[in-house]
Amino acid sequence: MIRNKEYLKLKYETGDIPTEDDYSDLIDSCYNDTQSGVTVVNIPEVNFFVKEYVDGIKPRRSECLFSYWSQSNMDFLDYNPKLWLYRYKNNKKKFEDGEIIKHKKDVHTPHLNGINYPNSNFYSGTFFSSVPEISSTGVHTEFDISLSGNSSFEVPIDPYDWFYMNSNSDAYKLNDSLPLINVGYYLKVMGRPKGDLSFLFRLAITIDDPNGGQQRIVGPISDIIALRLVNNHFVYQRRFSDLSKRRFDM
Repeated sequence: MIRNKEYLKLKYETGDIPTEDDYSDLIDSCYNDTQSGVTVVNIPEVNFFVKEYVDGIKPRRSECLFSYWSQSNMDFLDYNPKLWLYRYKNNKKKFEDGEIIKHKKDVHTPHLNGINYPNSNFYSGTFFSSVPEISSTGVHTEFDISLSGNSSFEVPIDPYDWFYMNSNSDAYKLNDSLPLINVGYYLKVMGRPKGDLSFLFRLAITIDDPNGGQQRIVGPISDIIALRLVNNHFVYQRRFSDLSKRRFDM
């Protein structure tokens, strides 16, 4: 039996933490239930490819990311589909004996500090960053799906949501006109250790719950995508992953 959203909602309300198996069932291409009268919607798996920029409008963007799917069933387009970004992070837990356990997980950060769901118990909230400007505005993590058939669309990732200049005392947001070298500062990637200049993320299509639930239904998660800075240009790389060793946080 595939666990549904009401099952997860009950676990949250009772203070029980959903297990990896719960999320594995949640992030499935089919939202299903054994109850009668439940609407079943197939959500396609996201795939992607990279194109080279040719217009020269964005100085540091030598590549742009495109997403697509191969599923022929388009019913999910009737339920306000969005493409969500899940960023990679290490999660630390400290126990009473002082032992610290680290595990990897993918987290969906509220888009622009929850502007799309201002009163939601699940998708609102402020993104904390050492860069005041980023904390104030938030980051871009939810994108429109601008097509009606099996064609590709560009995913407008903003590298400056995640790459910034840092020092021992302050940090500031970059843009195309600011230099990547500044005395006393070093380039940093959000949530990554110093010197690691790869922003790791994954993509998934989400839809409104066709059965009226408050939480969105999440489709299959893509392979890991690495956004890197190479020779002063942002480029994308695919990284395959073992899903059985990953956690997914709403």
